[in-house]
Amino acid sequence: MKYTILAALLAGLSITSIFAQQSVPELPLVSVPDPLKLPAD
Repeated sequence: MKYTILAALLAGLSITSIFAQQSVPELPLVSVPDPLKLPAD
């Protein structure tokens, strides 16, 4: 009986922790077409 209650408690805590996770925020990315320019020789 104790193991059943412990297993149910563990399952309940793990399920709530899965739903409580927040998603990672999306970082804005600015793309530079030609970041390195060679000097005009």
